[in-house]
Amino acid sequence: MVAQTSIDAYHEIIADGTRWKKRELVHKFIEICGPHTRTQISEKTGLKINVVCGRVRELVQDGVFEENRTVLDRETNKHVKVVELAKGQQELEL
Repeated sequence: MVAQTSIDAYHEIIADGTRWKKRELVHKFIEICGPHTRTQISEKTGLKINVVCGRVRELVQDGVFEENRTVLDRETNKHVKVVELAKGQQELEL
């Protein structure tokens, strides 16, 4: 069962736009800085990893991001997905 305080916090985040602001921050970061792992996004933006993972998941589901390759994480020695703009999402530079 989910605690009422968690439910209240979720509704507050939805109501005040916090979720959308963080989603836009993650989107702009990848748009400007290029492909990164979730951990790198978290470290470079200062957002908590759980926030980054949630926003990346939404953006992948919406077709804005894609994860077609992996890199070896030096800390964990495991392959992790690289997040990048989906084809067709890249803006043309004039």
